[in-house]
Amino acid sequence: MDDFAPESIVLNSELEQAVAGLYGALVDRNITPEIDIPDEKVVRVLDRKRLQRIFSNILGNALKYSEGDLKIRLTSDGTIIFANKAGLFIFIYYCCKKVKIIS
Repeated sequence: MDDFAPESIVLNSELEQAVAGLYGALVDRNITPEIDIPDEKVVRVLDRKRLQRIFSNILGNALKYSEGDLKIRLTSDGTIIFANKAGLFIFIYYCCKKVKIIS
């Protein structure tokens, strides 16, 4: 595995990009995700490549196993929830390391 490379990441943007990258495939499978992402930036120190790999794996599983429903939620505390109505596919990921934003 590649070296761990932590950096400040805006989870909102990373999650939006991951969903946008597979949105066409989701729609082709009749999956219209219900997405809830806060307006305020949720920033954490994470390895970008590993986070992208996690999102890719989870969304890939949603493509395989969802029956048309998918909820994706990012909370302001950094919790990311992927779930379907039947409860067959649920993943909760908590990004715990907060970053101070200096404006």
